[in-house]
Amino acid sequence: MKTIYLNDADGRKSPLIDRQPALSGNELAFHLKTHLAPHFHVDPTDLYFEQNFSSHLAQVIIWFRKVHPECHDIWVDSHEIRWVETMLASGQLPLDEMTYPNYAPPYQKTFPPSRVHRFDPVEFCKAPERFLSQSPQIVVMSHVSRITGQLFPIGKIHEFLQQYSCDSVLVVDAAQVVGAQYETFDQHVEAYIAVSSKFIGGEPHLGIACFSSEFQHRYMANQASPEIETSHYAKELFSALQSLQTPAFQDDYPSRIRTLKQWVEQEFSTISGIEVITAENQVPHILTLYVGTREQTREMVTQLRKRFGIIVFHNLDYSLVEPEIPCVRVSISARASKNDLECLGNALRELVDV
Repeated sequence: MKTIYLNDADGRKSPLIDRQPALSGNELAFHLKTHLAPHFHVDPTDLYFEQNFSSHLAQVIIWFRKVHPECHDIWVDSHEIRWVETMLASGQLPLDEMTYPNYAPPYQKTFPPSRVHRFDPVEFCKAPERFLSQSPQIVVMSHVSRITGQLFPIGKIHEFLQQYSCDSVLVVDAAQVVGAQYETFDQHVEAYIAVSSKFIGGEPHLGIACFSSEFQHRYMANQASPEIETSHYAKELFSALQSLQTPAFQDDYPSRIRTLKQWVEQEFSTISGIEVITAENQVPHILTLYVGTREQTREMVTQLRKRFGIIVFHNLDYSLVEPEIPCVRVSISARASKNDLECLGNALRELVDV
Protein backbone atom coordinates (compact mmCIF):
# COMPACT_ATOMS: atom_id res chain seq x y z
CA MET A 1 0.00 0.00 0.00
CA LYS A 2 1.40 3.35 -1.07
CA THR A 3 1.80 5.91 1.73
CA ILE A 4 0.36 9.37 1.15
CA TYR A 5 1.99 11.90 3.48
CA LEU A 6 -0.26 14.87 4.32
CA ASN A 7 1.20 15.59 7.75
CA ASP A 8 3.80 18.28 7.05
CA ALA A 9 2.50 20.46 9.88
CA ASP A 10 3.85 17.72 12.19
CA GLY A 11 6.82 16.80 10.01
CA ARG A 12 8.09 13.66 11.74
CA LYS A 13 9.41 11.04 9.32
CA SER A 14 11.33 7.78 9.58
CA PRO A 15 15.05 7.85 8.65
CA LEU A 16 15.53 6.72 5.04
CA ILE A 17 19.05 7.92 4.18
CA ASP A 18 21.27 4.85 4.40
CA ARG A 19 24.60 6.26 3.20
CA GLN A 20 26.77 9.28 3.87
CA PRO A 21 26.29 12.09 1.29
CA ALA A 22 29.12 12.67 -1.16
CA LEU A 23 29.42 16.35 -0.26
CA SER A 24 30.91 17.47 3.03
CA GLY A 25 28.80 18.98 5.79
CA ASN A 26 30.13 22.47 5.04
CA GLU A 27 29.36 22.12 1.33
CA LEU A 28 25.84 20.87 2.08
CA ALA A 29 25.25 23.73 4.53
CA PHE A 30 26.40 26.27 1.92
CA HIS A 31 24.10 24.87 -0.80
CA LEU A 32 21.16 24.51 1.59
CA LYS A 33 21.46 28.12 2.75
CA THR A 34 21.53 29.21 -0.90
CA HIS A 35 18.28 27.32 -1.57
CA LEU A 36 16.64 28.48 1.67
CA ALA A 37 17.46 32.18 1.35
CA PRO A 38 14.63 33.00 -1.12
CA HIS A 39 12.11 31.38 1.26
CA PHE A 40 13.22 33.73 4.06
CA HIS A 41 13.97 36.77 1.84
CA VAL A 42 17.46 37.08 3.32
CA ASP A 43 21.06 36.65 2.24
CA PRO A 44 22.33 33.06 2.69
CA THR A 45 24.97 34.29 5.13
CA ASP A 46 22.20 35.51 7.46
CA LEU A 47 20.87 31.98 8.05
CA TYR A 48 21.98 29.86 11.01
CA PHE A 49 21.49 26.15 11.78
CA GLU A 50 20.86 24.49 15.14
CA GLN A 51 19.60 21.03 16.12
CA ASN A 52 16.00 22.28 16.38
CA PHE A 53 13.77 25.30 17.03
CA SER A 54 14.18 25.07 20.80
CA SER A 55 17.98 25.21 20.65
CA HIS A 56 17.74 28.48 18.71
CA LEU A 57 15.23 29.83 21.24
CA ALA A 58 17.56 28.87 24.10
CA GLN A 59 20.38 30.76 22.40
CA VAL A 60 18.22 33.87 21.98
CA ILE A 61 17.50 33.78 25.73
CA ILE A 62 21.23 33.44 26.52
CA TRP A 63 22.05 36.50 24.40
CA PHE A 64 19.13 38.51 25.75
CA ARG A 65 19.93 37.85 29.40
CA LYS A 66 23.56 38.84 28.95
CA VAL A 67 22.31 42.33 28.05
CA HIS A 68 19.30 42.33 30.41
CA PRO A 69 20.21 40.05 33.34
CA GLU A 70 17.36 41.50 35.42
CA CYS A 71 14.64 40.60 32.88
CA HIS A 72 13.12 37.19 33.61
CA ASP A 73 9.71 37.39 31.90
CA ILE A 74 8.81 35.50 28.72
CA TRP A 75 5.38 35.56 27.12
CA VAL A 76 4.38 32.49 25.08
CA ASP A 77 1.35 32.28 22.82
CA SER A 78 -1.18 29.66 23.82
CA HIS A 79 -1.04 27.89 20.44
CA GLU A 80 2.61 26.92 20.95
CA ILE A 81 3.81 23.37 21.58
CA ARG A 82 2.83 22.12 25.04
CA TRP A 83 6.24 21.51 26.64
CA VAL A 84 7.62 24.98 25.85
CA GLU A 85 6.48 26.37 29.23
CA THR A 86 8.33 23.68 31.15
CA MET A 87 11.41 24.16 29.01
CA LEU A 88 11.53 27.94 29.53
CA ALA A 89 10.83 27.70 33.26
CA SER A 90 13.51 25.05 33.82
CA GLY A 91 16.23 26.45 31.55
CA GLN A 92 16.78 23.03 29.95
CA LEU A 93 15.71 21.34 26.73
CA PRO A 94 13.15 18.56 27.39
CA LEU A 95 15.15 15.76 25.81
CA ASP A 96 12.37 13.19 26.17
CA GLU A 97 9.71 15.27 24.37
CA MET A 98 11.32 17.29 21.60
CA THR A 99 11.88 16.37 17.97
CA TYR A 100 15.55 15.94 17.17
CA PRO A 101 17.63 15.19 14.09
CA ASN A 102 17.13 11.69 12.71
CA TYR A 103 20.84 10.90 12.56
CA ALA A 104 22.94 13.23 14.73
CA PRO A 105 22.74 12.54 18.48
CA PRO A 106 20.78 15.12 20.51
CA TYR A 107 22.61 17.39 22.92
CA GLN A 108 21.47 19.31 25.97
CA LYS A 109 21.63 23.08 26.07
CA THR A 110 21.15 25.00 29.32
CA PHE A 111 20.07 28.62 29.52
CA PRO A 112 18.73 31.04 32.17
CA PRO A 113 15.28 29.96 33.44
CA SER A 114 12.40 32.41 33.06
CA ARG A 115 9.03 33.38 34.48
CA VAL A 116 6.64 32.16 31.79
CA HIS A 117 3.32 33.83 31.01
CA ARG A 118 0.76 32.59 28.49
CA PHE A 119 -1.22 34.80 26.10
CA ASP A 120 -3.78 34.40 23.34
CA PRO A 121 -2.61 36.22 20.16
CA VAL A 122 -6.10 37.49 19.29
CA GLU A 123 -6.68 38.84 22.80
CA PHE A 124 -3.19 40.35 22.75
CA CYS A 125 -4.04 42.46 19.69
CA LYS A 126 -7.27 43.66 21.33
CA ALA A 127 -5.64 44.76 24.60
CA PRO A 128 -1.81 44.61 24.59
CA GLU A 129 -1.66 46.65 27.80
CA ARG A 130 -2.94 43.58 29.67
CA PHE A 131 0.19 41.66 28.75
CA LEU A 132 3.09 44.07 28.31
CA SER A 133 5.18 46.23 30.63
CA GLN A 134 7.84 48.89 30.21
CA SER A 135 10.56 46.35 31.02
CA PRO A 136 12.31 44.47 28.20
CA GLN A 137 10.87 41.02 27.68
CA ILE A 138 10.79 38.17 25.20
CA VAL A 139 7.59 37.20 23.38
CA VAL A 140 7.48 33.80 21.68
CA MET A 141 4.68 33.13 19.22
CA SER A 142 3.72 31.06 16.21
CA HIS A 143 3.39 32.73 12.83
CA VAL A 144 0.72 30.13 12.00
CA SER A 145 -1.34 28.26 14.59
CA ARG A 146 -0.77 24.50 14.73
CA ILE A 147 -4.35 24.24 16.06
CA THR A 148 -6.39 26.24 13.54
CA GLY A 149 -4.01 27.12 10.69
CA GLN A 150 -4.63 30.79 11.46
CA LEU A 151 -2.02 33.32 10.32
CA PHE A 152 -1.23 35.65 13.20
CA PRO A 153 -0.38 39.36 12.66
CA ILE A 154 3.22 39.29 13.84
CA GLY A 155 3.90 42.76 12.43
CA LYS A 156 1.10 44.26 14.51
CA ILE A 157 2.21 42.39 17.61
CA HIS A 158 5.79 43.54 17.12
CA GLU A 159 4.60 47.13 16.79
CA PHE A 160 2.75 46.87 20.12
CA LEU A 161 5.80 45.30 21.73
CA GLN A 162 8.10 48.10 20.62
CA GLN A 163 5.69 50.76 21.90
CA TYR A 164 6.17 49.42 25.43
CA SER A 165 9.90 48.66 25.28
CA CYS A 166 12.19 49.04 22.29
CA ASP A 167 14.54 46.49 23.92
CA SER A 168 11.93 43.71 23.83
CA VAL A 169 12.41 40.77 21.49
CA LEU A 170 9.81 38.96 19.37
CA VAL A 171 10.74 35.35 18.55
CA VAL A 172 8.54 33.90 15.81
CA ASP A 173 8.06 30.17 15.40
CA ALA A 174 7.90 29.91 11.61
CA ALA A 175 7.85 26.11 11.41
CA GLN A 176 4.32 26.15 9.93
CA VAL A 177 5.15 28.76 7.28
CA VAL A 178 8.53 28.40 5.60
CA GLY A 179 8.30 26.08 2.61
CA ALA A 180 4.57 26.73 2.15
CA GLN A 181 4.37 30.42 1.24
CA TYR A 182 6.70 33.20 0.13
CA GLU A 183 5.91 36.02 2.54
CA THR A 184 7.91 35.10 5.62
CA PHE A 185 10.66 37.01 7.44
CA ASP A 186 9.97 40.62 8.39
CA GLN A 187 13.19 42.51 9.10
CA HIS A 188 11.50 44.15 12.09
CA VAL A 189 11.02 40.80 13.84
CA GLU A 190 14.06 40.05 15.99
CA ALA A 191 14.23 36.26 15.49
CA TYR A 192 12.46 34.12 12.90
CA ILE A 193 12.95 30.37 13.35
CA ALA A 194 11.83 27.53 11.09
CA VAL A 195 12.78 23.86 10.73
CA SER A 196 14.08 21.76 7.86
CA SER A 197 11.29 19.22 8.12
CA LYS A 198 7.58 20.14 8.04
CA PHE A 199 6.76 22.07 4.84
CA ILE A 200 10.36 22.24 3.61
CA GLY A 201 10.12 18.45 3.49
CA GLY A 202 13.46 17.26 4.86
CA GLU A 203 13.79 14.54 7.44
CA PRO A 204 13.79 15.82 10.99
CA HIS A 205 15.19 17.95 12.13
CA LEU A 206 17.28 21.10 11.92
CA GLY A 207 16.40 24.54 13.25
CA ILE A 208 16.92 27.38 10.76
CA ALA A 209 17.02 30.95 12.05
CA CYS A 210 17.54 34.47 10.83
CA PHE A 211 17.79 37.60 12.96
CA SER A 212 17.10 41.26 12.30
CA SER A 213 20.11 43.52 11.77
CA GLU A 214 19.09 45.42 14.92
CA PHE A 215 19.08 42.21 16.97
CA GLN A 216 22.42 41.13 15.53
CA HIS A 217 23.96 44.49 16.41
CA ARG A 218 22.47 44.68 19.92
CA TYR A 219 22.64 41.07 21.09
CA MET A 220 24.89 39.01 18.79
CA ALA A 221 27.89 41.33 18.41
CA ASN A 222 31.06 39.67 19.72
CA GLN A 223 29.06 36.54 20.56
CA ALA A 224 29.51 33.07 19.13
CA SER A 225 27.07 32.30 16.31
CA PRO A 226 24.61 29.43 16.90
CA GLU A 227 26.10 27.14 14.28
CA ILE A 228 26.15 23.35 14.38
CA GLU A 229 29.11 21.13 13.58
CA THR A 230 27.99 20.47 10.01
CA SER A 231 29.88 17.17 9.69
CA HIS A 232 27.55 15.67 12.33
CA TYR A 233 24.45 16.73 10.41
CA ALA A 234 25.36 15.86 6.83
CA LYS A 235 22.36 13.56 6.34
CA GLU A 236 19.89 16.10 7.74
CA LEU A 237 21.40 18.86 5.57
CA PHE A 238 21.32 16.56 2.53
CA SER A 239 17.68 15.59 3.13
CA ALA A 240 16.47 19.21 3.27
CA LEU A 241 18.57 20.19 0.24
CA GLN A 242 17.27 17.21 -1.73
CA SER A 243 13.69 18.22 -0.98
CA LEU A 244 14.18 21.84 -2.02
CA GLN A 245 15.76 20.71 -5.31
CA THR A 246 12.69 18.69 -6.36
CA PRO A 247 10.34 20.02 -9.08
CA ALA A 248 7.74 20.76 -6.37
CA PHE A 249 9.67 23.91 -5.42
CA GLN A 250 10.69 24.99 -8.92
CA ASP A 251 7.42 26.73 -9.87
CA ASP A 252 5.01 29.08 -8.11
CA TYR A 253 4.17 26.50 -5.46
CA PRO A 254 2.18 28.87 -3.17
CA SER A 255 -0.27 29.50 -6.02
CA ARG A 256 -0.56 25.78 -6.64
CA ILE A 257 -1.24 25.20 -2.93
CA ARG A 258 -3.95 27.89 -2.93
CA THR A 259 -5.61 26.31 -5.96
CA LEU A 260 -5.56 22.87 -4.32
CA LYS A 261 -7.03 24.29 -1.11
CA GLN A 262 -9.91 25.95 -2.97
CA TRP A 263 -10.65 22.74 -4.84
CA VAL A 264 -10.46 20.49 -1.80
CA GLU A 265 -12.70 22.75 0.30
CA GLN A 266 -15.36 22.57 -2.38
CA GLU A 267 -14.94 18.83 -2.89
CA PHE A 268 -14.91 17.88 0.79
CA SER A 269 -17.91 20.07 1.60
CA THR A 270 -20.01 17.49 -0.28
CA ILE A 271 -18.96 14.62 2.02
CA SER A 272 -21.75 13.80 4.43
CA GLY A 273 -20.50 13.73 8.02
CA ILE A 274 -17.46 15.93 7.30
CA GLU A 275 -17.39 19.68 7.94
CA VAL A 276 -14.62 21.87 6.55
CA ILE A 277 -13.65 24.33 9.32
CA THR A 278 -12.18 27.60 8.11
CA ALA A 279 -10.66 29.82 10.78
CA GLU A 280 -10.22 33.53 10.23
CA ASN A 281 -7.05 34.14 8.19
CA GLN A 282 -6.45 30.41 7.78
CA VAL A 283 -3.46 29.72 5.54
CA PRO A 284 -3.94 27.77 2.28
CA HIS A 285 -1.56 24.98 3.28
CA ILE A 286 -3.54 23.74 6.30
CA LEU A 287 -7.01 22.17 6.02
CA THR A 288 -9.06 21.42 9.14
CA LEU A 289 -11.93 18.91 9.09
CA TYR A 290 -14.51 18.36 11.81
CA VAL A 291 -15.55 14.71 12.05
CA GLY A 292 -17.03 14.56 15.57
CA THR A 293 -15.79 14.18 19.13
CA ARG A 294 -12.16 14.13 20.19
CA GLU A 295 -12.28 10.33 20.28
CA GLN A 296 -13.80 10.18 16.79
CA THR A 297 -11.16 12.60 15.53
CA ARG A 298 -8.29 10.48 16.86
CA GLU A 299 -9.92 7.32 15.48
CA MET A 300 -10.33 8.88 12.03
CA VAL A 301 -6.60 9.70 11.95
CA THR A 302 -5.80 6.11 12.99
CA GLN A 303 -8.09 4.52 10.40
CA LEU A 304 -6.80 6.70 7.56
CA ARG A 305 -3.29 5.50 8.34
CA LYS A 306 -4.09 1.82 8.94
CA ARG A 307 -6.59 1.18 6.16
CA PHE A 308 -5.50 3.60 3.45
CA GLY A 309 -1.87 4.53 4.19
CA ILE A 310 -2.83 8.21 4.43
CA ILE A 311 -0.82 10.09 7.06
CA VAL A 312 -2.64 13.08 8.54
CA PHE A 313 -2.94 14.22 12.14
CA HIS A 314 -5.29 15.97 14.54
CA ASN A 315 -5.04 19.29 16.37
CA LEU A 316 -5.33 17.75 19.84
CA ASP A 317 -2.96 17.08 22.76
CA TYR A 318 0.18 18.93 21.67
CA SER A 319 -0.53 22.63 22.28
CA LEU A 320 -0.67 24.71 25.47
CA VAL A 321 -4.44 25.00 25.06
CA GLU A 322 -6.83 22.44 23.67
CA PRO A 323 -8.80 23.52 20.59
CA GLU A 324 -12.42 24.55 20.88
CA ILE A 325 -13.17 22.37 17.86
CA PRO A 326 -11.34 19.03 17.47
CA CYS A 327 -10.24 18.61 13.87
CA VAL A 328 -8.40 16.30 11.55
CA ARG A 329 -5.52 18.47 10.29
CA VAL A 330 -4.47 17.98 6.66
CA SER A 331 -1.28 19.56 5.34
CA ILE A 332 -1.23 20.71 1.71
CA SER A 333 2.47 21.04 0.98
CA ALA A 334 4.31 21.83 -2.24
CA ARG A 335 4.62 18.04 -2.69
CA ALA A 336 0.89 17.31 -2.34
CA SER A 337 -1.05 16.49 -5.47
CA LYS A 338 -4.70 16.60 -6.47
CA ASN A 339 -4.59 12.81 -6.68
CA ASP A 340 -3.38 12.61 -3.05
CA LEU A 341 -6.31 14.72 -1.91
CA GLU A 342 -8.76 12.76 -4.08
CA CYS A 343 -7.56 9.60 -2.35
CA LEU A 344 -8.13 11.27 1.01
CA GLY A 345 -11.63 12.32 -0.01
CA ASN A 346 -12.51 8.80 -1.13
CA ALA A 347 -11.17 7.35 2.12
CA LEU A 348 -13.17 9.84 4.17
CA ARG A 349 -16.34 8.95 2.30
CA GLU A 350 -15.77 5.27 2.96
CA LEU A 351 -15.02 5.79 6.64
CA VAL A 352 -18.00 8.06 7.40
CA ASP A 353 -20.31 5.57 5.66
CA VAL A 354 -19.25 2.78 8.03
